[in-house]
Amino acid sequence: FLGHIPHLVKSPQLKLHEWHKELGPIIHIKMGVKYFIIISDPGIAHRIFVTNGINTSSRSPNAFITKYHSYDGR
Repeated sequence: FLGHIPHLVKSPQLKLHEWHKELGPIIHIKMGVKYFIIISDPGIAHRIFVTNGINTSSRSPNAFITKYHSYDGR
């Protein structure tokens, strides 16, 4: 149930750094009932969130924002 939370209690940043050194720049952890993907490489993060942002955002288009707030998406 707790997932990786017990491993992150004292100093989460040091534990995550240790895991990144051991496992690579992308790790997948569970905290409680939620899953998280943690990316330590800025280049990979940029490619995921900027270059491919439309594919990775999981947000559906909002008709109000597209039509009225952004002047039909322009």
